[in-house]
Amino acid sequence: MPPEGIRIVCISDTHNATPPVEEGDILLHAGDLSNGGTLRELQNQLDWIASLPHKHKVVVGGNHDMLLDPDFVAARGLRFTPGGTADELNWHDIHYLCNESLELDLPQGKVRIFGSPNTPAPRGIKGAFQHDPELDLWTNRVPDGTDLLLVHGPPRGYLDQGGKGCPHLLREIQRVKPKIVVFGHIHQGRGTRAVSLSERPREPAPLRAASAQRRDSQASLMGGLRRRLSHVFSSHPAPSPPQPTKEPTEPEQEEEKVTMVNAAVHWFPDPYEAARQETKEGYVVYL
Repeated sequence: MPPEGIRIVCISDTHNATPPVEEGDILLHAGDLSNGGTLRELQNQLDWIASLPHKHKVVVGGNHDMLLDPDFVAARGLRFTPGGTADELNWHDIHYLCNESLELDLPQGKVRIFGSPNTPAPRGIKGAFQHDPELDLWTNRVPDGTDLLLVHGPPRGYLDQGGKGCPHLLREIQRVKPKIVVFGHIHQGRGTRAVSLSERPREPAPLRAASAQRRDSQASLMGGLRRRLSHVFSSHPAPSPPQPTKEPTEPEQEEEKVTMVNAAVHWFPDPYEAARQETKEGYVVYL
């Protein structure tokens, strides 16, 4: 069992900003530290994070943090990464995770964290660590027993602005059942939500409309069929089925929930009005 009472501070998508950050035992940053992904921008963010009082600081990259993605750098050349290489970054006491695990030892006990920057790019415009949405990079990727999952993009259906998250990530969360999942990327989805893993995620609006149309069509078809056969059922009523005996049941145990946190710090009310963005504080959750 993971330890309880650990104060976890969650931020994401600071994009060079240095907002107020609450105190806590662990600071998690879910990527997009920078805007242009340069050495100077990233180092400034790392220096700021290192100056914060949290004993443990854990970071993953985001699609704007281009210098951190060696494949992106190799494919596009230094014109995307002026001013140095990732090897020159000073990470201070910050833990950087790129598809790997970390175990932290706190007075309350051990905490297991898995971090990944992998994020789908549905419009085909790929930044760092991005891939085609059909590609499954998640099945059996997260180790069993993970307490905290730190990723850049959201799972499908949760704080992802109507279905922009990754369905493969959602299935892996349902398999591993971490206590807390922290992400960002979809700025307008910022917020927290405790969810049951058996709960069906809310469909995006176009899918909900199509599902409703199918249900209405099926209901109309069944209604017409019942009317045409009503004389058969009225002249030959079906026998009443035997009533099952009620067995004493044990009280149902409350299902464990996962806390989803979209910790995006930069938020704006409309995705096409980025100039109106506001800088928010992060979120505090407890393990």
